[in-house]
Amino acid sequence: MNDKILASFQEQSEKLVAPMVELGRLNVANIEKLAALEIGSLRAMIDLGMAQLKSAAEIQDAEDAKAFAEQQGEFVRQFNEKLVTDNKAVIEMVKAYGADLQKLAQQSTDAVLVKAA
Repeated sequence: MNDKILASFQEQSEKLVAPMVELGRLNVANIEKLAALEIGSLRAMIDLGMAQLKSAAEIQDAEDAKAFAEQQGEFVRQFNEKLVTDNKAVIEMVKAYGADLQKLAQQSTDAVLVKAA
């Protein structure tokens, strides 16, 4: 009889903890995705900035300065484009994470309701 009680308690404990374990895994996966996105974004921004610094270092006369100034518009466009692209990626990640959380909550609720029935 004690074995049945112990087995039942263990089964209930596992069912109670399972959603929390899954939530932890989901959080880790999303943090990894976000970190990878941020690292990629940082690398791209550094590359853009370094290209600008190298171009500025090559200015030797008024014509070079004029050409450099004219290139600033393209730099700003590329920079803004990268920001928009990265923001869209983060928004999609947040949407997917929210959907995953809802799915997990529904599964947890269904498990509790099945157990109660």
